[in-house]
Amino acid sequence: MFSRDPQGSASTYMVADGAFGRNGTRSSLGKTRRPPYNSQPPRQQGIGVMLRSVRLWPASFAALLAVAPLCAQQPRELPPVHVPAHPADRRELDHVDALKFFGLGAIAERHNRLIEAVHAYEEAARLDPEAAAPLRALAPIYLALDRSDDALEMCRKALELDHDDYDTGYFYGRQLRAVNKVKEAITVLRRTAALPGLKERPDVHLQVCLELGAVCETAGDLKGAESAFRDATAVFDRPEALVEQGPYTRVEIDGQAAETYERLGRLCLRAGRTDQAVAAFQEAQKKDPAR
Repeated sequence: MFSRDPQGSASTYMVADGAFGRNGTRSSLGKTRRPPYNSQPPRQQGIGVMLRSVRLWPASFAALLAVAPLCAQQPRELPPVHVPAHPADRRELDHVDALKFFGLGAIAERHNRLIEAVHAYEEAARLDPEAAAPLRALAPIYLALDRSDDALEMCRKALELDHDDYDTGYFYGRQLRAVNKVKEAITVLRRTAALPGLKERPDVHLQVCLELGAVCETAGDLKGAESAFRDATAVFDRPEALVEQGPYTRVEIDGQAAETYERLGRLCLRAGRTDQAVAAFQEAQKKDPAR
């Protein structure tokens, strides 16, 4: 039970087990109780706050003086916002959409969804008719779907747009040979073999020369076949480049080189050039002594 002290102090209470004084000392009637957090009168508390504020003024003034030069500086110019020279026209927007469809087609092709890939590539080709990439991508898929005529047409159009595309040229020549269009195949392969970009791709150059030699030999063009096979042997003379760029081992390269020299020797025999034939067979023996 609480009751006021007879002295009338506002901070002293008497409880059943003792009394607690203002100074926090134990009275004779009970235990000690801590004084309130701030027992000063409100007026004294306000004066103390004002005095502390006055003491902080010098530090605040010094901080303002330190910041003043920064405030006086001119704000940095924002980077200029890119403004196109002219609004995008329909052709540019179609080109962007074509890129999106080409990406969708590549994803579908990677997951073997060929029909979906065809639709995406065809849409890309429609939106950007001057791009060779969608046509180039459509050709092998058409061939896989037994649409060989469409595949040949895509190759032809792609080469019209990109004359230096030796990959498509090699693919086109092989497919022309497969459908017995030998003369067209020879024309395409010869043009492809002469592309300057093949100097950096000896692996593709080799395949083009071997294909051209085989087609010429089938067509009875022995001189053309011999020329193509000799170009192939020149590539075989740099096996390090083939190992570096192509999926071949040195043993495979030497074996294919020996086979090419043998074919070259047989062509020389048919042409009545025995000495050259013997030299070719000897080179084959050097490349592959097991023959």
